[in-house]
Amino acid sequence: MGHAGRVRGRRPNHEPQIVTLQLATDVLLGVMVDELSEIPEIQHEHIEKISGILAGESMLTEGLVKPDELQNRLKMIVLVSPNRLRRRFMAAQHAA
Repeated sequence: MGHAGRVRGRRPNHEPQIVTLQLATDVLLGVMVDELSEIPEIQHEHIEKISGILAGESMLTEGLVKPDELQNRLKMIVLVSPNRLRRRFMAAQHAA
């Protein structure tokens, strides 16, 4: 999940896009998204961790980045935890 994206908005035909994530050496997961924006580089101190009590193990979200006009971030960014996503997906694969 390391490279910054350069795609903005929806594709011309308005079809969803698929983002692939490598969960393990031999496991790729495709996530369908309606819209992609540029993926900004965010300094670690701007990420607010979500409390374990609020998140629980069922939540895939691990943090939030609040809007900040000075940083040219106009929308809230929700961070999905790759580790939680990996655990959830791999547990579902083993259960099937």
